[in-house]
Formats: sequence, structure tokens, C-alpha cells
Amino acid sequence: MKRILLALIATLAACVLCAGAVAPAQGAQDYVLNVSKADVASFPEVKLYVSFVDTAGESINGLTATDFAIKEDGRPISGISVDSLRKSGERVSIALLIDCSYSMRDSGALEAAKSGAKGFIDIMDPKDECTVISVSDKITPRLADVAGHAVFSSDKSVLKQAVDSIVAEPFTRLYDGLNSAIQWVGDTTSLRKIVVVLTDALPSDERSTMTLQECIDAAKKSNVTIHAIGEGADVNPKPLVEMTRATGGSYCFAAAPGDLKALYQQILSNIYNEYIVRYTSPITGEEALQMHTAEVSVLYEGKTYRAAVSFVPQVIPARHSVAGIILIGLALLLLVGLSAYAAWRKTRKVCPNCSRLIPLAATVCPRCGYNFAARDRAEAPAAETEVASAVDDHTRVMHKRKVFAWLTVIEGMDKGKTYELGEQGVFSLGRSSENDFVLDDDSVSRSHAKIEMRDGRYVVHDLASANGTFVADERVDVADIVNGVTIRLGDEVLSFQVIRKEDKTNE
Repeated sequence: MKRILLALIATLAACVLCAGAVAPAQGAQDYVLNVSKADVASFPEVKLYVSFVDTAGESINGLTATDFAIKEDGRPISGISVDSLRKSGERVSIALLIDCSYSMRDSGALEAAKSGAKGFIDIMDPKDECTVISVSDKITPRLADVAGHAVFSSDKSVLKQAVDSIVAEPFTRLYDGLNSAIQWVGDTTSLRKIVVVLTDALPSDERSTMTLQECIDAAKKSNVTIHAIGEGADVNPKPLVEMTRATGGSYCFAAAPGDLKALYQQILSNIYNEYIVRYTSPITGEEALQMHTAEVSVLYEGKTYRAAVSFVPQVIPARHSVAGIILIGLALLLLVGLSAYAAWRKTRKVCPNCSRLIPLAATVCPRCGYNFAARDRAEAPAAETEVASAVDDHTRVMHKRKVFAWLTVIEGMDKGKTYELGEQGVFSLGRSSENDFVLDDDSVSRSHAKIEMRDGRYVVHDLASANGTFVADERVDVADIVNGVTIRLGDEVLSFQVIRKEDKTNE
């Protein structure tokens, strides 16, 4: 008698958990109504994906538009249409996530799970796509074993081979595997994205780095619905119920491995018999930027069941709305302003001394007085070197050499900018304002290159720049530069000019 009582309690608990996966807002607990998603990609058309199941988790079929009622923000909506997901022709992407831990093998559930998964694949619609993922201490996309890739496939023979390739392995990283499945199915272009999880959910096996809540958040972000099957008397149903309830899926309990095939088929039936309820939203203008709520009601066997979903119609208001016109106008003004600034920027150069923008034709910076004129180059600071040579025993001729060098941008957005090399010996070039010669082009690194005066000659050094330093079209790390040579930093092309003057004095 005690055993019979315990069995009845266990059966009742399983029924309560199935009903709790997606609880209705109103009505008796013998049926469950849930809205898993609101699709507003073609707004003002709204598509609601609605499931209506009994407490055993089986879908209720045959409902029509007369059985449904819609309210949007409390306002009744007319002109709704209702269709099933299968009849709509929409493609479904499904990830089968199968726990292959040793505990699944030891209970005999793994082979039953593989048989159930292959039965699931057999009755899939040919247009739909599926992937198979096993989870233990490793997350393995099984299509890679048989097809050389981890993407989805509609080839049922390949998918069943992928299921057959699953072998038992230690431990379980259920949440890590679930997160991977969500990411893979979330990247598909299908409107309906489904993950079906099968596990015995033993806490002693769990080794995940991800958390349950992180998986739920990822599923909601990618509009993924999770269905779950918990296997065995020792299963921990709480996380499975929570993930399915949060994403609009269903939870089923398999008391024995032999139940798995039927439960797989039941879940696929629920997926295909999901209702798509369409209506045209009356929302216009500025309301399109706000959160709205659609409430679905089903009148069935004299009782009303309700469920709701919230959505934001679109990020940008409709073009004909006041807000839309304002935003479009502001965007156009911004575009015109940026274009005008770019055109004006091409007529300016940067003073290398104070970094102020001045007209290209200017020869003197109005702020600091820096002189750009070629005739003044001789007055700029110049490096001087003395070279002595013996003429006879009593006379030495001293050659006082003055070096005048400058860089001029001949191509690029800084075209016309000039910098005269002084006598400090090292000159830095780059996008940062801390450089001696500042170049505003994004193709130039912040600290791109330096030019060093060494023994009366000039040497350029690349400073590990992203786009390299080129001398005469040859990429260099260190190179001598001579009069007339071109130096390219990113998209900026500079001409190097040097003049050497010698004055001879006798001693």
C-alpha cells in the first residue's frame, strides 16, 4: 500500500510539473495557453506564436480564429487570422541536445534517447533543418563526425548517422551545451528556433561554467524556445521546468527509457501544431517606440484561458509619423553637416607648431607665427656640422655645413601640410597630438615613425605601425632617406627635401 501511495504522489508531481512549464494567466489548470514569441519584423503586421496544450503536454488541435481573441494594450483587435506552424510553410530550425553521460548509459536511457531522436527526425517536415549535439564533459556537434561540418542539415539519413555516432562519456556540462545549442540555432535565418534537451539532470554530474540564467537570457535574446525531457526517477526537474517556462516551451517527464520515443514525437507535434495568430496593429507615430502588450484569449470547452507577451514594434518610427519625419530630417542634416565639414577640412592644413587648422594657402600661422614660406626655410633652425680637412702643415679648411630639411604631404587628407626638421635630432610622426609632425589620417598609427638625424644624414625608423612605413614604395623598418625621396605612412605620402649649404673658413 505504501508503494502504491508513493507511485501516485510521483505521478501527481510529474503532472504538476508539466502544467507548470507554461502557466496560463487565467482559467482552469487542465489546459495551458502560452505565447512564446511576438514577431514584428513586418510591422504593423504582428505574428504571435501560441501553444495550447493539456496537462499531459499534448497540443490541442483544430482551433480557428473564432476561438481566439486579441487585445493590444487592453484594446480589442478585430480581423485576426489563425494558422498552424506546419500549414504556414515557415521553416523551423531545431537543435537536438542529448545528454550522453555515463549515468544515461548505465540506466539504458542513452540508447533509448538515440532511438527516440531518430524517430523525431523521421517525422520532421522535409523543409526543416536540424543539428545534433551531444553533451558530456565535452560539447560535440555530431554532424561534424558524419558530414564534416557543424551546421544544420535537412538530410534525414545524415542526421540519423549523427545520432548513431553518439557515445557515452563522463560527466555533464548541460548548461554549456545548452548555451552552444542556443547560439547555433540562434544564428539561423528561420523564424522558429527550437532547442530540444534530453537529460537525466543529475546534479552530481554537472560541470558547467555557464549558469541556467545565462542560458535563459541567451535564449530570450535569440528568440529560441526550449523544450525539455527529463529522464529517470532521479532527475532534477527544477532547472528543466524553469528553462522551458521562461522560453515558452514544454517539459515532459520520462519515468522509463521506453517513454522517450513517444515524448520526442509529442514535442515535435507540439512544435508543428503551434498556432500563428496574425493581426494588424493600430499603433502609429510615437507609440512605435514604446513597449506594448498583446493578450491572447482562447475560449475552449466553456472556459477562457489567457496569456500575454510584450514587444516593441520597431526601433525607428514609421516614415509617415511625426517622430519618423523628425528623425529622418535630423539624419539628413547630420549627413550634410559631415559632408560640409569634410569638404572644408580638405581646404585646411595643421600648423606643426601649434596644431591649429589654417588655410592651405596660408604661409604664416595666425596663432603662433610659424612660417611656411619656402623663402624662410633658410632662417629656420638648421643642424650644423664641422668637417676638417688638412690642406698643408699650416692650414686647415673648416667646412661649416648647414642642413635644411622638411617634409611635405603630397597625397592624403593632410595634403599641403609641411614640417621643417629642426636641430633636435629626432622627429616623431603619427596621429597622436604628442608627435612633432601630426597626421590626422586614420590609416596612420598614433606613433607611426620617427626620423633621426645621424652624422649629417637622415634615417627613418618604423615604430611597429599597423600599416607600415614605405620609402620609395618599399616597406622598411630602418632606412636612409635622401633628397626627393617619398615616404608613405598609411595613405599619407610625404616628400622629403633637404638642402645642404657649406661655408668654408680658413684657420
